[in-house]
Amino acid sequence: LVAVAAVLLGACSPNKATVDNYKTLDWTMTRDQVYSVLGHPSEAIKRETDPSGNTTIETWNGKDQDLITITFVNNKLVMKSMRSNGVDY
Repeated sequence: LVAVAAVLLGACSPNKATVDNYKTLDWTMTRDQVYSVLGHPSEAIKRETDPSGNTTIETWNGKDQDLITITFVNNKLVMKSMRSNGVDY
């Protein structure tokens, strides 16, 4: 019953990994500002090559194979990319 409720709740939540939301992301944004647009990421990976541990690569999965990838350094957006329906943004 709990699993069914979780699936239904996930199905009802709006998809925020969209081209329109991606286009609003600005290079001056903090991690919290990005989260306010996209919600929390589907996946977050800490860069093993960063000795300070302050670099993360985070991804958001949308519908129709939409994927947003953002790199943060010291909680600031430094790189962003999106692939939607075979088109790179």
